[in-house]
Amino acid sequence: MTGIDPWRHVDADDELVADFLAGTLEVVHELGAWLNPALRIMARGGHISVTAEAPNGEPLIQLPATAFIPISRLTWDDGTRLAFHDHDDVLNDATFELLTLQVALHNACDKLAMLNATHPAIAVDLPADVIEAVRVLKPTFRTEYRTPVSLFWSNRVLRIPPGAGTPPEPMALPLVDLLDHRRGGATGLWTGSAFSVDAQHAGAEPGCFLDYGYGRDALDMAIDYGFVDDTAAPLRVIEANRPVLEAIVNSAGECDSRAAAILAAAARTQLAHREM
Repeated sequence: MTGIDPWRHVDADDELVADFLAGTLEVVHELGAWLNPALRIMARGGHISVTAEAPNGEPLIQLPATAFIPISRLTWDDGTRLAFHDHDDVLNDATFELLTLQVALHNACDKLAMLNATHPAIAVDLPADVIEAVRVLKPTFRTEYRTPVSLFWSNRVLRIPPGAGTPPEPMALPLVDLLDHRRGGATGLWTGSAFSVDAQHAGAEPGCFLDYGYGRDALDMAIDYGFVDDTAAPLRVIEANRPVLEAIVNSAGECDSRAAAILAAAARTQLAHREM
């Protein structure tokens, strides 16, 4: 396999983030990954996305199982930054280097602080009346305590068998986990030895997207992933839900919480589905 120039794939507004992305590209390439030559990783203000001037259906990333990171086998500290230990029997030298780069990358992007400030599932400034309004439609909302670290990884992993004949477990897939969600995005293919993703722009070229699946509505996406998905499926029995969605918008509009604003925007998305 020929060498790779990682910098041709990186466009970042922060030198440290660019270094960690380039290092990740070098390691996954050494482990046997294949990248579309048109792939670009864009980093702006701590948010990372993937683009490619490539037609829908053209191969984008092929990541070998040797580059998967078994997140649940590591012990993670519950702090304001990602930190792990107890890894000696889990990772080889290459996956340890890859994990170290991933942790450094996400810390450089301040991901845990971002979750604490904006994610509806854990934001400390989300008012009780907003929580109760959401629970009318989503009764389990914030009924289980989540740490920022567990929430972060649950938003980024795929359940894949680590080897032949083994049960699936949460795996971090570097580069693949940088693909944002959009309904109609790629679904990915697990071959038993590698995970492959095609370029799927889902109507937003040159961005490349994954479809996170399960046909979640906009409120589910806000609760699970902490962002507003204007491509999400509409809520069922929408007419009966209209007053509840309006209550979420109204209660969220009376506070300065960024998490509340995300929930309100998700509710407006569902109301817009009804009006179309």
